[in-house]
Amino acid sequence: MVCFRLSLFFPVVFFIVSGLHTPPAFAQDNCMVVAELKGMRESFFYLEDSVLRNEIGSFNFIGSFLGKAGQADLLRFEVSEFSRDRIILSHDTISVFIGSTTFFPQMHKLEFNKEWKFLYRIDQKPYWGIEGRVPKRKIAGVIVYFEYGYLKLPAGEFRDLFEPNLCRRTSLFGRLVCRSEAFMSEDGRRIYIYMRNGTIPSLYEVTWIIEDGEYIGRVVDFAY
Repeated sequence: MVCFRLSLFFPVVFFIVSGLHTPPAFAQDNCMVVAELKGMRESFFYLEDSVLRNEIGSFNFIGSFLGKAGQADLLRFEVSEFSRDRIILSHDTISVFIGSTTFFPQMHKLEFNKEWKFLYRIDQKPYWGIEGRVPKRKIAGVIVYFEYGYLKLPAGEFRDLFEPNLCRRTSLFGRLVCRSEAFMSEDGRRIYIYMRNGTIPSLYEVTWIIEDGEYIGRVVDFAY
């Protein structure tokens, strides 16, 4: 059969204009994937808070598409440590740790489509990062360290996110390219932890939001 993959923007426009709730079909390799809406309600397009929308839109992919890039004055965390399995981002006395690890299929419940043999749910949830196939990597943990304590993000906030991208060098001593970043609002109240994970056609972005030391939610979208 002929496979196809719809871009990010067609589904968004389709739902806004038509008001329909049936998810579009997606494709990967030699099979068709009928995508669930995943975190559609977690999309940037559904974000109503104007402050969060302005600040997140200043650095994420959707924001750049909408012309919001760089509109908010945010403090960017610096990379203080990185490897294949971890990254630490720091600003003053605050550090953000993101860890990744191998995905072991035998430790999870995998649900495959019987006819086309593609994977469509992991642990009873649709997932991000690779369409129709078993992931190789997963996020192991996300922790924010403050001067007098730490905040550990609930596992459920990254359990459906796969194929994390941390940092890599373009060559042995080349430029450092990071797909994992952290930002702080100008007033110091909000911290945003941002990742652009997977690869096209499964490239996606996630932003976890911490406000006044408490985790308040995430924003997830396709990122191409």
